[in-house]
Amino acid sequence: MFSEICLREIATNVFKKQYLIMKFLLLPALFLILFIHVFSQNKDLEKLVETENLFAKTAALNGQNAAFIEFLANDGIIFRPDAKNGKEFFRNSPESSDFLSWQTVFADISANNAIGYTTGDWQFSTKKGENPSAFGQFVSIWQKQQNGEFKVVLDIGVSHEKPQNVETKWTFPTSSPVSKEEIPTKFSAFLTAESVYDRSQFVSMFENIYKKHFADDVRVLREGKLPIIGKKNALSVLKKEVLLKHFPKLKLGFGIQDLAYTFGTYDSPTDKGNFVEIWKFRKGKWQIVLNILSPIKN
Repeated sequence: MFSEICLREIATNVFKKQYLIMKFLLLPALFLILFIHVFSQNKDLEKLVETENLFAKTAALNGQNAAFIEFLANDGIIFRPDAKNGKEFFRNSPESSDFLSWQTVFADISANNAIGYTTGDWQFSTKKGENPSAFGQFVSIWQKQQNGEFKVVLDIGVSHEKPQNVETKWTFPTSSPVSKEEIPTKFSAFLTAESVYDRSQFVSMFENIYKKHFADDVRVLREGKLPIIGKKNALSVLKKEVLLKHFPKLKLGFGIQDLAYTFGTYDSPTDKGNFVEIWKFRKGKWQIVLNILSPIKN
């Protein structure tokens, strides 16, 4: 009996030692894997922002038309005022002395580095060297091509009054990237299951979409307003917005792993225009991290 107890204690101690050794060896390996994943993602995110900055420099040197033709994807979409193929639009547009400059303020990328987005300030002047006469915000969605380079697949913006300050540094989300164990719900299936955009009738964006799906750090862009950052601030401002919207043209632009976007047109009793929403899978659910409504001006 005594020997059996001793053997059990010996076996237990051996198991504990083996467990501790495995734990000691595995934890650094797991941290290394996570570090490599985050490092790779940050490296691609930096490349994305560098490409956006190069886009702006090219526009300053060679003009808008040449820059957009170079950096837009072959099927890249712009809104003039309806959704159009951007390359075709600029190839058929006459050269202009108008000068457009912009700076990235915020950027993010999917966990697998396939798609990302940038947003920030833009300034417009009728001629290079003159003081800007118009200001606003842009949103560009980028997709990595087969050669590893990023191209713009969608570009949209709004205008607002001259800001007091123009940001010169860009930031990115502080949330951790989605893990392999946290498999996101397929985005298209999520939209259907939640009836996020019910095109059969007018829906309350405030109740059905904003309150339910806005991320805590959502960025909201509206014509005539400076960027609205954070869910609390956004809901406070958007309470005054006409609540009923209709989506006669809705498209799932692209959804991959933990990042997706939708775009289309909206109608309301007071205006109509184009919208884009960028979604990210966080904490086990899809959340809107950027929302922009760009009205069509008469």
